[in-house]
Amino acid sequence: MISFKIKVFALFLCCVAGYSYISSLSQDIALSINQQSYQANYFIEGSQTKRFTVEGKLESILNAKTLEHYEDIHVTLFEKPHITFFSQKENSGWIIHAEEGILNHDNNMILLEQQVTLISSRSQDPIQSLKTSTLDLNYDTMIAHSSERVNLIGQNLTLSGTGLFADLEEEHIYLQQEIQGVYENK
Repeated sequence: MISFKIKVFALFLCCVAGYSYISSLSQDIALSINQQSYQANYFIEGSQTKRFTVEGKLESILNAKTLEHYEDIHVTLFEKPHITFFSQKENSGWIIHAEEGILNHDNNMILLEQQVTLISSRSQDPIQSLKTSTLDLNYDTMIAHSSERVNLIGQNLTLSGTGLFADLEEEHIYLQQEIQGVYENK
């Protein structure tokens, strides 16, 4: 039993360290765009990008009102990104949208900001939606992190907390601090 607790604690420490590193990378990218004048290589209105697995299954669709790509710094900016993620599990997935997004092509991390919402594609899932102000999402692994306030809404359930670790592929969501909740037995 002690071995299991040590493993869980080690996993938690790795998640915290990884989140700190990812957050610093996302902030560095945003600052470099604001401090220097870069010319977008291309600008697209009404963009749509589809990703497929090696087996040819649809993995995700990313729509955006506008897209600006900066090749020199390996970054793409999105206005009103809307991502539909299709899990490899049967009939599950997430719809994710925000006001702004920054994709770092070096590590495939998307920083989503302002009114970030995740909605489950299955009505029977215990957690139906998640809302926060900022979310870092690994586009390859579909692992998400946030250090901000998070609100979860589910069937007969409302939770809130500060900090989030979510594996959207495995459908595991963890609030990290100041957790409060209400469950209504109906």
